[in-house]
Amino acid sequence: MSDRERGREHERAPVKALAPDGVARTKVRLLREFDLASAEAGDLDLSDPYYEGPDGFDVVLDQIQAACAGLLEHVQASERA
Repeated sequence: MSDRERGREHERAPVKALAPDGVARTKVRLLREFDLASAEAGDLDLSDPYYEGPDGFDVVLDQIQAACAGLLEHVQASERA
């Protein structure tokens, strides 16, 4: 496991701790994991708009919209299965 992967597991840990059981813990994912381009690039962090100037909020909105489109596809595919 790379340092980056260990960091992501560390970020998920507080949320996983709230899960009622092991099955639920395996379902905890970062939002940008649902954006195929971000996942393939290994860039799963959301930008911090407060440090990127006025355009930073547009960047974050684009990141969230791309991830939510993938999340919707994931949910729809799960319901069909």
